[in-house]
Formats: sequence, structure tokens, C-alpha cells
Amino acid sequence: MHPQVKRRTALIAIAAVLLGLGVVAMSQDRKEPRLKSHLTVYVSEPLLSRGGTVVVGAIEIPQEDWIALAGPNIADDDPQNQKRATLNENDRLFGALAYGPVTLIELYYPEDGTFGVNFVPDIKAQDPPRLATEQILVGSGFWYDEQTDQRRDWETAMTFYVDGSRADRRNSRLVAASRGRIMNKTSQRQAFAGGIIYTPNNAEILEGTLGEYK
Repeated sequence: MHPQVKRRTALIAIAAVLLGLGVVAMSQDRKEPRLKSHLTVYVSEPLLSRGGTVVVGAIEIPQEDWIALAGPNIADDDPQNQKRATLNENDRLFGALAYGPVTLIELYYPEDGTFGVNFVPDIKAQDPPRLATEQILVGSGFWYDEQTDQRRDWETAMTFYVDGSRADRRNSRLVAASRGRIMNKTSQRQAFAGGIIYTPNNAEILEGTLGEYK
């Protein structure tokens, strides 16, 4: 074969390879983004002033079940929610109200998707005090719901310390370690569009932590 023909053939082959790589790269860039649940925790009194603990457990559910989720959602009543602008069209923004010294929230998110959490003062609070939260623990696990006779797996469990006049990080870590017992003692369970909120009273917290909560 003539050298110029060989050179032309080689250039065509290289161009074909580069074109193929370009198609692959474009294909990867066009992948659909992962669906997301975002939870805004609206912190109300007395938790807002006194502080305490919020535990969020993320539960993965089939995508079709996630799309069908319905129920109360206080984020719908908050046009100023800054997270709304960060979400894609098919993502979902949920809102849950936390007011007790201990609040435990189960958040549903779609299979193969992701989730996020942020905290803001209750939108109904007038001149709210400064809200400061800190994620002090993250892990995974499960608890066995005695009321429904069902094991509930938490792919991710996040424990947040809410600063305040009566807050104690030791109590927050104790709540994280005792969350299954506390939730089984909790009589106040409230469903919202994105999951379930558990708000134990003082006696239930004390019983769930075997008397160690201070």
C-alpha cells in the first residue's frame, strides 16, 4: 500500500476512535440525575429555644411508591424555602415539624436515589432565636417496631444536636444509642408526606433510655 494511503487510513481510524469516545462521553453526560428527597426540618418551640436532639433515619423505597407518596407537607406552605431552587424537576421537597426535646423522623427516599436534610426555624415563629445544629453521629441500622411487628431498616441514620439552653450532647448520643427503645415507647406518631415523625414525651424518653436521660 502506498505510504500516503496508509497514513490516510490511519488518520481515519484515529478519527473514528475519537468520535466513538465523544459519543460515549456525551452519553454519560446525558444520564438522568438521581432522584432526591429533601427534608426541611422546621424547628418549633420548645426545641427552638431549649435545644435537644433530632434523629433522621433514611428508608429506601421503590421508586413508584415514592412517586405516590402523599399527605401533609408543611414545606408546601413555605414559598421562601431556599432548597426548592436547588432541586431538579422530579425531586421532592418535604417538610416536618420538630418541637419536642427529642424528635425522630423516618424519611423515605427513592430506590437508587439520594436525600438531604436541613434545619430552619418554624415559619410561624416570630423573632425566633438563632438556630444552631450540628450533626454529631452518622451510621446505619434497624429497629423492630413492636406495634406493627415489622423490622424497619435505616440505610442511613443521622443524629443532630440542636443547641439551646437545656441541650446536652451526651443526651443526644444517648438518644442515638437508644432510638429503637424510644420509638417503641412513643405514642405520638404523625405521618407526613415524606415519612413519619415520632415525638416522645419526657416519660417515654426516660423509659426508652433506661432512666439515663438527664
